[in-house]
Amino acid sequence: METLFGKGRTLTPMKWLYQKGQYAAQESVTLIGPRSRSFRISAFSSLRDLNQVELALTDAIALGFDVPIRMSGSNRGDARLHADGSEWIS
Repeated sequence: METLFGKGRTLTPMKWLYQKGQYAAQESVTLIGPRSRSFRISAFSSLRDLNQVELALTDAIALGFDVPIRMSGSNRGDARLHADGSEWIS
């Protein structure tokens, strides 16, 4: 969280999701892949110990990734990408 948005920042709810207590945040990131960039991807309220991005197959292809299809949370051998948050964007 601090890496993307700066020290002391918290997520600001923008839209509540169907899962209880979960929301899409006003804060967003830009995902940068080998082929292209995807702008203004919302952060979600379920912060985890590990950094993880889950993409639809079509989005992964557009960004230039050859990704496996597998269960959520399984990250062995994942592709790496760069994410820019508002802390890094001038």
